[in-house]
Amino acid sequence: MYGQVALTGESIRFEYEVPELDRWFDIYAFRIESTDTINRPADNKIAILFTNIKARKLAEKALKNSEERLQSFVTNSSDAIYTMSPDWQILIEVEGRNFVKESKKSNSAWLQDNIYADDQLTVQEKIKEAIQTRNTFELEHRILRSDNTVGWVLSRAVPLFGSDGEITEWFGTAIDITERKKVQEALRQSEERLRVLFDFGPVAMYTVDAAGTIQEFNQNAVAMWGREPQRGDPSESYCCAYKIYMPDGSLVPHTQSAVAEVLEGKIPAAHDVQAVLERLDGTIVNVVANVVPLKNAQGQIVGAMSCLMDMTYRKNVENTLVSNNHELQNAKLIAEKASLAKSEFLSRMSHELRTPLNAILGFAQLLESSKTPLTDLQKRNIHQILQAGWYLLELINEILDLAQIESGQQVVLLEAVSVNEVMRECANLIDPLALKQNISVNFNALADDAIVHADKTRLKQILINLLSNAIKYNKVDGTVTVNYTLSQNVLRICIIDTGEGLNSEQLNQLFQPFNRLGRQANLEEGTGIGLIVCKRLIELMHGKIGVKSEVDIGSEFWIELDLIA
Repeated sequence: MYGQVALTGESIRFEYEVPELDRWFDIYAFRIESTDTINRPADNKIAILFTNIKARKLAEKALKNSEERLQSFVTNSSDAIYTMSPDWQILIEVEGRNFVKESKKSNSAWLQDNIYADDQLTVQEKIKEAIQTRNTFELEHRILRSDNTVGWVLSRAVPLFGSDGEITEWFGTAIDITERKKVQEALRQSEERLRVLFDFGPVAMYTVDAAGTIQEFNQNAVAMWGREPQRGDPSESYCCAYKIYMPDGSLVPHTQSAVAEVLEGKIPAAHDVQAVLERLDGTIVNVVANVVPLKNAQGQIVGAMSCLMDMTYRKNVENTLVSNNHELQNAKLIAEKASLAKSEFLSRMSHELRTPLNAILGFAQLLESSKTPLTDLQKRNIHQILQAGWYLLELINEILDLAQIESGQQVVLLEAVSVNEVMRECANLIDPLALKQNISVNFNALADDAIVHADKTRLKQILINLLSNAIKYNKVDGTVTVNYTLSQNVLRICIIDTGEGLNSEQLNQLFQPFNRLGRQANLEEGTGIGLIVCKRLIELMHGKIGVKSEVDIGSEFWIELDLIA
């Protein structure tokens, strides 16, 4: 290499590392020609300069590493990193996360393509200000993102100066703050809602700091207290606008109030406490108070919020309701006593009426069976006496049953009762009436006899009543059918007729005493007591009674009783 320098006369320069010496050299080799007049090439000499450049090489390496790290940061940055010309007229470069649209390099095109229309004037004014002041450009503004949605960025740019002190370019970053803005807007709306609730809510509200000093209050609090304090008044003096009484009439010192206890950490939050406030003007306010602690991020109590709800109107209504309830209770007791007296009277009168009635029926039967010949007129008169007598006796018996039930004197003997046996007895008793009315009665016997928990005599009375009604109020040549259904240890006995049926108004009036549902003019006799007696008796046996009916189709009366396993 050095010989080449000697032959050609061309100098060379290169860098060479000597690790064992921990040196970097800058080597420069050149030929030194002879000063003799005689050309003697062999006398040409070579000069070699060695310069230690280790410090420079280290600096270059550090600079390279720094540039690589910077480039890696720029390439992988989630922000847009841009460079603008000194007058911001040309977009030189955009790197990093390019969430902005592609656009031309000119300033006007860049603004138009990327900055939200309503913010473009603000951005231009801020740029002019930064150029004039030669200071940092910083602004939050909206942009049109690459996906055509509107986003927010925080844009910062700093001027870079040349050796002559003039700006050579602007280096800036645009940070996507869209999500932060959404959170801030949601927080603002939440705070606005809370503010509206605090200011215009239906309750009196005020806050205190840890020392008990009033911080905020709404107009309802002013109305409840009767005066408006200055912010910063101690809560004790503020509360002196009224006195607090507990429901038992005891005065509550303000230092022992729920606010003080919450601030002292004695209770985490006060439950709803009823109190009576007596204001300075002497007016009384019934309130329900609740206090909650206000805590910082560390969980320390830094204040409290108190809510007071005016319950005066409700308290007055409650007092009125209590008073009315007492009056109703007294009226109920009076009515019950009157009803009991009525039932006792009917019970006694029924017994008293039976004696002369039995005598009338007895003598009428004697006359009817007398061996002395009677005229046709006499026979008809005796028949009328007997018919009226038996009807009157039936009425007295039903009234007596109802009176005994309502007075609590009716006793039922619950035992195991065979349903098939009871139905056979009912069939024998009801057949004559069915033949007389020309009604067909179908008793569907249970394949496996059912045993129910009932009073046998009273069960027969109920079934005879329902069967008699089904026959009496049936159509000509109609039918009556007895069916059964079993469900969850309960037997339902259904008596279905083909009569005229009942409309909704009649169904609503059913089971009312002495109400024959407009059938008073019917040729069939009745008292209107039988169904209500059936209802009371079945309930005494822990059963149920009900009805389904359709006009011109018929009715289905049913009773339910518990089965004995």
